[in-house]
Order: sequence, then structure tokens, then C-alpha cells
Amino acid sequence: MEDQIATVTLADIYFRQGLYDRAACVYGQLLARAPYDPALAEGLRTARLAARDRAAASRERDTEAPYGTTDH
Repeated sequence: MEDQIATVTLADIYFRQGLYDRAACVYGQLLARAPYDPALAEGLRTARLAARDRAAASRERDTEAPYGTTDH
């Protein structure tokens, strides 16, 4: 049980640091062990959405930046 707590803690730390892909990976591994845990499913969903939103915002910034600028 303590290993699982540490792993959930790790996923939470990754998420708080903005490392959404890593958080999603950890939540996915936890769900493989406990597929019916709603908290883990919600953590995975939230991390995936945050990663998707960040990628979309990055693409939007890239398309709005004038050619030749480097302030990404």
C-alpha cells in the first residue's frame, strides 16, 4: 500500500510541476493495477486534458508568432 501512496504522490507532484505527460503515465500505471479506482481515473483524465490544453496553447502561440521571432 505504501508503494501505491508514493506512486500517487509522485503523480500528484508531476502534475503540480506541470509535467502532465509524466503524471498521466503514472496514473495509467496505477489504473492498470486498480482499474476501477475512480480517483485514479479522474487523475489520468485531468492530466491528459492538461497536457492536451498545453499542447494546443503552444501550437496557437507558434502560429501567432511573427516569422523570425524566437520568444517562445
